[in-house]
Amino acid sequence: MDQQELDRYLHQVEDYEKLHYGEYQDFLIETGYAEADESERSRIRKEKEEEAWKEYQRIWDGNSVVLSYKLGEANQLVKPESRNMHETVLLSRSLVTEQDGIRKWMIIQKHPRFSVTFNHAHSFVEINYCYSGTVSNYINGHPYIMRPGDLVIMEPGCYHSIGLVGDDDILINFLLFPSAMATLMDKVIPGDSELSRFLLGALERGFGKNNYVSLRTSEDPRIAETLNEIICEYTEEDRTASEAMTGFLVQELFARLWRFSAEKPELVEYGYAPDNKAVQILHFIREHAADCTRESVAEHFGYSGSRISNLLTEQFGKSFVALRNEIRLEQIEHKLRTTDLSVQEIAQQYGISNQTHFYRMYKEHFGRLPRQKQK
Repeated sequence: MDQQELDRYLHQVEDYEKLHYGEYQDFLIETGYAEADESERSRIRKEKEEEAWKEYQRIWDGNSVVLSYKLGEANQLVKPESRNMHETVLLSRSLVTEQDGIRKWMIIQKHPRFSVTFNHAHSFVEINYCYSGTVSNYINGHPYIMRPGDLVIMEPGCYHSIGLVGDDDILINFLLFPSAMATLMDKVIPGDSELSRFLLGALERGFGKNNYVSLRTSEDPRIAETLNEIICEYTEEDRTASEAMTGFLVQELFARLWRFSAEKPELVEYGYAPDNKAVQILHFIREHAADCTRESVAEHFGYSGSRISNLLTEQFGKSFVALRNEIRLEQIEHKLRTTDLSVQEIAQQYGISNQTHFYRMYKEHFGRLPRQKQK
């Protein structure tokens, strides 16, 4: 798929967009939107959004929605579901998808057009990419007007809503699941920068910290080119080496974002500054997952063991042991997919000699046994 084919593909009206398409066309005619100047168009859109949000408040009684993926029967990925946030059970890192390949760690979706998307949060990391047009993204209550090439990256638990989206206002959503960490971590998030600290924390953190970063990457056309290549590879997942190409391109994307954030920090905005020390500890655990203990980590950073535990729990909502075990399992899974070593050999590399205990932990985390194909 080349750039022209991608553009046609993204601009076509999908089945899930047809529900609001007719209403949107009627709205344009009734308001005289086509003949209005930019200021008047802005006013018309704002009134439409306010009207839609009032209806949302009436239906949901002021509560926000949480979108999440969870394990269904036979370990298949069930469709996203939205519920009143007080009824939604948020998920652990043990979710898996029904497929191997790219969709095991990332899903790319075109945001539905011709309507307003109400306030909601996710149990996964979401990247919003403005492909074309203008998109109003309200993140934790703060308005952010996205233009072609701009990005927003949100942690699990970050609330946002999208304003009225029209024909040429195309927003692409990249959903990164926890298993993306093992697939991409080694090269995707290089360096010690504010952005790398944010990304490390976002992929490891549980629901609730609500941080985000917005990047005015419309200033760097190479970033948009890389994003478009990722979308093309993703939509052609049956093509030879599609997953490998997608992985390399995602690595390139994050390297470009790292450079962009270092060279143009004035175009990068965080909800709040990422915690440097907690992420440094997390990175050290990841680098030494096979043999580190709470005491060895504490000694390296000059902290007490209890201080290490408190920092990790405060920032990531998980104890040292829980984080280290999750990282170990992800790294073991990666080696199972990329080497010919036996399960026992790899487990022993990570200090796990009790096979019964290992298989139990593995199944609790991934929903299946090592090297077992998902049903």
